Amino acid sequence: MLSQQQHEQPPPSWARFHTPMMAVIGSKLMDDVTMGSMIGKLLKRLGGVDERTLEKYEKEYSGGGFRYCGYYQSSRTDTYFSGLGRDFPVQHDYLSGFIQVKQDPKGDNRIALLYSGHKRSPKTMLKLCLLSDIRLLLINASNIDLSTDSEVIGEYIRLSAACGMKNLIIAVNCEASNTSTNMTSQLDQLLTTLHSFLEKCRMKADNYFIIPFLLSSGDGLIEPIEPPHPKFTKKALVQVLVEVREKVVAEMNKVDVNHQPLRATVMQVHKIGGIGTVVECKVLSGSIRASDNVDLVLDSGEVVKKLANSIEHFHTSIPSAFPGDFCGINLKGVAVKNLQKGMIIGNSSNLVTYFEANIVVHNAPEKGFRVGWTPTLHVHAAHCTCQIEEIMCKLDGNMNPIGPMDELKRGTRARVKIRPFSMLQLEEYSKCPPLGKIVLVNSHEIIAFGAVVHCKRASYSLDHELLC
Repeated sequence: MLSQQQHEQPPPSWARFHTPMMAVIGSKLMDDVTMGSMIGKLLKRLGGVDERTLEKYEKEYSGGGFRYCGYYQSSRTDTYFSGLGRDFPVQHDYLSGFIQVKQDPKGDNRIALLYSGHKRSPKTMLKLCLLSDIRLLLINASNIDLSTDSEVIGEYIRLSAACGMKNLIIAVNCEASNTSTNMTSQLDQLLTTLHSFLEKCRMKADNYFIIPFLLSSGDGLIEPIEPPHPKFTKKALVQVLVEVREKVVAEMNKVDVNHQPLRATVMQVHKIGGIGTVVECKVLSGSIRASDNVDLVLDSGEVVKKLANSIEHFHTSIPSAFPGDFCGINLKGVAVKNLQKGMIIGNSSNLVTYFEANIVVHNAPEKGFRVGWTPTLHVHAAHCTCQIEEIMCKLDGNMNPIGPMDELKRGTRARVKIRPFSMLQLEEYSKCPPLGKIVLVNSHEIIAFGAVVHCKRASYSLDHELLC
């Protein structure tokens, strides 16, 4: 029996730094300024940027959509500023910040907020959604045209389903504009469309929330407003984020980090003066501590061991990182040119030559796709061209084999054999879900998604030296 004192022991220090990742989507439904105002209000009200930094960026980049979070976009080049510590411009695929969803001195209650605009490549949005724990879909009800935008809404919901059917938050700006005539009718049509797509994607009611808010005043973000329609969730955005975050962190804490190898996927690579090479990554399994030696697999296929000099969480040094954590790792003795997005830090035995996966086909032409089709494969932060080498069998709704199959058509389920055309690191879904979720894309459209069930491993060599 444990004593009362043992029961009351505080959680380990690393528990404070569990930071779920939230991908903000909906850029095709809102212009940059509206989207920027929404994200800016979240960051400003919930403590992602200090006031001095806000004033600086607001004065210097007042022409950009993301005034509050230091984002500026010109017609010739894209430059992103995180505004969370160091004041230097870097080329980003996405904007990163954090929000503090609850003031609690006993622990950290942050959510990492990640956003990629539609002017960037759609593969970045896919990467963020595959790696995120929460997805926030923003919709401006007053300016939406359902005759043309309903399919875009369906695309975002299918994207959420493809990347994991949990924790989708849909925030709807219910503020009437000068052009909107009947807001009640508009909201009714919008909510009917949303529920139709959610049902088609088999999203469970407890895995999504539809929340109203007012963009100009920010009402509905911190305190709930009176829902303009009965189908809305009667909660403020922050209340839902607290609830969802607690659920995500509880799942993180269930993971047994002692019996899993380290796997962290690289999302960005930076060269910082006086510090060296820093990789922005998400830990998928295992754990990493400052001063650990980790494996890196280069493009050539060779494996090198490098020292993790320090670990940071939004410019705060932490002793270690665990599954689900979004952090920066300072790697000693490795050049930026030898690192790239999509690499896996840690276990090097998960290189594959081909793999088998159970997939659900969401979108396909009338003739379907046959053996030899070469879509783009997305998995964690990596993507590459691949080929369907074999359609092994047709599957029923429970993913059980029911017979042969010659082509992939809309609405069908199948087990397929896929061969990537470049080096790729992934795992069976049963062993490591974040490394086992795949999405197949053709011409920027999501065609199918699924889970890896079997991998054919590639051989690799270990080399302790790397020329920088």
